[in-house]
This record gives sequence, structure tokens and C-alpha cells, in this order.
Amino acid sequence: MLRRYYLELLLILSAVLLIGQLAWPTVTRWWWRPLPGSIGIDQFDSVGVELNQEFLVYLPPGYGSGAWPLVVYLHGAGERGTDPNELRSWGPFAAVQNGLHIPGIVIGPQCRPDSGWSPDSIMQLVEHAASRYNVNRDRIYVVGFSMGAYGTWQTAASNPDVFAAIVPICGGGSLENAKALAKVPTWAFHGDKDNVVPLVESQSMVEAMLAAGGQPKMTVIPEAGHGIVNDVCCRLELWNWLFQQRRDQRQSLQQGTEPSVTPDS
Repeated sequence: MLRRYYLELLLILSAVLLIGQLAWPTVTRWWWRPLPGSIGIDQFDSVGVELNQEFLVYLPPGYGSGAWPLVVYLHGAGERGTDPNELRSWGPFAAVQNGLHIPGIVIGPQCRPDSGWSPDSIMQLVEHAASRYNVNRDRIYVVGFSMGAYGTWQTAASNPDVFAAIVPICGGGSLENAKALAKVPTWAFHGDKDNVVPLVESQSMVEAMLAAGGQPKMTVIPEAGHGIVNDVCCRLELWNWLFQQRRDQRQSLQQGTEPSVTPDS
């Protein structure tokens, strides 16, 4: 009897340990998931080698039921690493911490060291976020800086029917993608004194989109260098424009809108 008791106890302990091991990832994901109005960390099971499994998430105040816009922020080369908390000081996350109200979900994947942006990996994360959070699939956007701007152009060109609009900041892309990008509402930004990524990189993409029938916007910031991303992402007019764009209303929103390439005021 005593032997049977110890055997049953061993089986019970083994079952508890197995359940604990299986449940632990779920528990940790729940623990680190941000509360509405805050920035936190979430995880996804990436099959690629480019992205960390952890990514930064901002949930707006009032987040709950209903469908919300989703903004994907693609960082620059300097923010590659193994800790997504490094992204808190950049782009939309910095804007939120400076008091700007962004009425949407923002996710920030992080490239692993020596990796670059892969459209397939980005789309895998977008699908994960859309299934995990209350996302309006007609209001998914990409904002990218420097290396992330190149990733923005490329990802949107590879998936033009997914994104409602894009905002590439200080980056270029392949001119061959202009036709695929033509129907994607775009607002590009670049500093005219950028000595890291030349201004012509953004200008060439915008001009190619115009030639392909698109209606992109571009703002050139005078006397500005490369590091303009936080300034751009703190601009209320940018977010007002971005959240007006909807994939299901793309044609009506673009009609009557003149393309523009203007200096910053």
C-alpha cells in the first residue's frame, strides 16, 4: 500500500510539473501584457530568424471591446538587439511617453543583431497581433525610420492590400515597387541635411509613385539631419491624417487629394 501511495504521489507531482511547464508561457504572456494606456512587452512564436520573439506593445486608454487601429513601428539599424525596451525612446512610443494621445494599438518588433526587416516576418507578427488584440483590419498602418523606412516601403509593396497607409521616415526603396505602392496612401518625411540616408532616396520613391499614378505626400524638413523620427511622430497632424486612411475606403479618401511634395512649415 505504501509503495502504491508513493507511486500515485509521484504521478500527481509529475502531472503538476508538466501542466506548469505548459502553462508557464501563457502565464508570463498574460503578466507582461500591458494594461490600457501603457506600454509593455508581448511575445509571439516567430518562425524566422530576423525578429525577436518579444515585441513592444502600446494599448491606448479605453482599449477593450470594439476594433482598434493597429500601427506597426519599424525601427532603425541602431535599435537592433535583444531587448525591445530599447524601443521605448523612439517613434510612436516616445510620442506616447511625451503625452501624445495615439488612439490605436502600436506594436514595435525588434530585429535581432545583424538582421534586417523581412516582409514575411513582419506579416507574421501582424497576423499574430490581429488575432491576439482587437484590431480593425481595415486600419493597419506601418511607420518606419531609416532601415525601418526601407522595410516599410518593401513590406507595403509586398502586401499592398493589407495596409491602409504607410509613413516612411528617412529611407528609400526599390523603384520597381512603385506600381505596387501606387494605391497605398503614403506620407514620407526626410530632413534636407540628412548625411546618413540622402534626401534623394525618399524623393525618388515619391516621384516613382507619382509616375505610377499614386498620390503620395512628402514633407522635407529644412536644416534637419537624420534623427527626425521623434519630431515627426510627435506631430498631431500626422496621426490625424494616418487614422483617416482606411483600406475599405481607399478610393474615396484619395479622390480630390492633390499629391504634394512640400517643405516643412
